[in-house]
Amino acid sequence: METVLRTIAVYLILLVLIRLTGRRTLAQFTAFDFLVLLTMDIVFSLLGRDSLLFSKLVNGVPMILVEEGRLLRPRLRKARLTEDQVLAAARRTQGIYRLEDIKYAILEASGEISVIPMRA
Repeated sequence: METVLRTIAVYLILLVLIRLTGRRTLAQFTAFDFLVLLTMDIVFSLLGRDSLLFSKLVNGVPMILVEEGRLLRPRLRKARLTEDQVLAAARRTQGIYRLEDIKYAILEASGEISVIPMRA
């Protein structure tokens, strides 16, 4: 599953880069360019596996957004999220409708929001 997600991520990054630089840039890409891009992805994943610092730089780290029912607004702004998005994740994953019922909401390095209810 991780390979599929990485492939999709690389595709989306390429799509954005192509949109930003124009289609003529894509016409100038060779098979070797794509192979180098793939090789770099493999190198980055190996470096991330072996180096905690490199992994943090490339993949990011989890960030607590809600603690003991309190929304941590500076972290929410830093993550460019809204209270409604946190509550939507809480409803979707735990059936929680109020911030007061959330012990922790954590923005994971993958971009997902994990919610731990107060009762846990």
